[in-house]
Amino acid sequence: MGEFDLIIKELGIKQKSKFNMIELYRTLKEWFEHQGYTLFEKEYNDIFKKDKRNLKIKWEAQKEIDDYTKFIIGIGIKITDYKIITTKTEKLVSGTISMNFEGGIESDYEEKWSSNPLQLFFRGIYDKIINTPKNEKNEKNLSNNVHEVYNKTKFFLNMYKFK
Repeated sequence: MGEFDLIIKELGIKQKSKFNMIELYRTLKEWFEHQGYTLFEKEYNDIFKKDKRNLKIKWEAQKEIDDYTKFIIGIGIKITDYKIITTKTEKLVSGTISMNFEGGIESDYEEKWSSNPLQLFFRGIYDKIINTPKNEKNEKNLSNNVHEVYNKTKFFLNMYKFK
């Protein structure tokens, strides 16, 4: 396995809200596709207990920058004690939503430089000395991507406060 560096950790949103879950899915999916990411749903767990429902979703978005570097954005979504509300125009979810965003960079994701100790040594030198300016640029780009999707999500959720 390549080396993974966590760049953005625990960027979160938590609020009690009414929102259209299908539109949230669509908005985020379109953003990731537009930015060139491939989105994977790693977990979907909808739990019913009496009249309370809880939902837990984990997404992972990946974008290959080059044949050595890959951006990974993780999103954890928890919706607790929610109900489905039907209005004249749409179905809304009403409950407490918590979302956590994190982003990291995976180097040597194809494991071309990890097969033996000598290659691993040279990969370390390459990463720490030669590739530093490129790594700094990648970290900035990933950070901008994570903050952009975070802000887009915040805007989406706050938009429903005024309906």
